[in-house]
Amino acid sequence: MTGPTGGAAAPPEGGYDAFGPARMFWDTDITRMPCPWRQCETLFSEELPWLRGRDLELVMGRAVCDWLGWKR
Repeated sequence: MTGPTGGAAAPPEGGYDAFGPARMFWDTDITRMPCPWRQCETLFSEELPWLRGRDLELVMGRAVCDWLGWKR
């Protein structure tokens, strides 16, 4: 897998398999990324065929909101 910087990226599937979507939070330090925020987000939201539906919703923000106790 190639990361947004063009170098090798650790596959996020390992964290997903080990911890599940309720304990895997997407984030980025956009100040250090050489690509637009949308491209960073798209890697998870559109390019990972094994991450869909409720699991995708959890990873992209719902799980961290739940963990913090934030209500929708």
